[in-house]
Amino acid sequence: MKESAAHAFWQAFGAEAAALASWIRAGSLRQAFERVESLLQQNGFDFAFELTEESGKAVLVLTPEGDQEEARRIDQLLRAAPGI
Repeated sequence: MKESAAHAFWQAFGAEAAALASWIRAGSLRQAFERVESLLQQNGFDFAFELTEESGKAVLVLTPEGDQEEARRIDQLLRAAPGI
């Protein structure tokens, strides 16, 4: 995984985090899902993911669906995440 792609994803995600969280809390999951999917794809990632709300907070869950190599790539992306 290219660090620049991970950085670009997190920069774009961070810029849109408030809007994404608002959509998720409002129940506009399709809109939020499509935007997250687009951000991932724009940066070369094709991860399975879920969006949900827990205790009033929006949550993005990236899942490897049992694929160890995919789990490694997700771990790399998560290590590149800044505090949001």
